[in-house]
Amino acid sequence: MDKYLAEGIKMTVEEDLKEITKAKLDILMLRRDIEKDPLYIKNNKEIERLNNVIKNREMSSEDILKKYVSSELEIDFDNPDIEAEELKKLWCEGVAKLDLEERKIKTPAGSVIFKVMPDNWEYDIPKLINWAKDDDDRRMRYLKVIEEIRKDQLKKDFTLGLIGHDDICDEGVTITPQEPKFNYKLNGGL
Repeated sequence: MDKYLAEGIKMTVEEDLKEITKAKLDILMLRRDIEKDPLYIKNNKEIERLNNVIKNREMSSEDILKKYVSSELEIDFDNPDIEAEELKKLWCEGVAKLDLEERKIKTPAGSVIFKVMPDNWEYDIPKLINWAKDDDDRRMRYLKVIEEIRKDQLKKDFTLGLIGHDDICDEGVTITPQEPKFNYKLNGGL
C-alpha cells in the first residue's frame, strides 16, 4: 500500500478513536449529573446523541480497516460476479491467515483490529443424535448417556417416610447429623 495512503488511513482512524474517547468521557460526566438530579432529561438526549457519534465513528473505523485489510488480501468486495456467501467465506479465511499486524491499524490514540473469531456452530440435537445412533463407532464417540439420582426427590420421600433409613443407607447414602451452627442478629440493623 502507498505510504501516503497508509498515513492518511492512520490519521482518519486516529481521529475516529479520539472522538470516541471524547464522547465516552462526556457520557460518563453526563451520567454523573443524572445521578445527582434524575430529572435532568436534557442529559439523556445528549447521551443518546453521543452514543450515535460513537456508533458512527466505530462504523467509519471498521469500514476503513476493512478496506485496508481487503487491499492486503486483494479481495474485491464490489465484484458482482462473487456471491455474498462466497465473499464472506473468502473474507473470513483471508483474515484468519493474516498476521496480527496485517489486520491492525495502530495510532497514538489507540488501534483498530479484526479479531479472528471461531466458527459459530448451531446444533440440531435430535438430528445429530439420530446420526450418531446409526453407527456403532459414532455412538461410542459422540453420544453420552447421563443417569443422575434425583436427590431432592430422595430427601423428600425419606422425610415423608416413603422410604426408610435402612433402605437407602445400605444402597449408597450416608446420613450424618450436623452440629447446630452459631448465628446472631443485632437490633438496629447492625
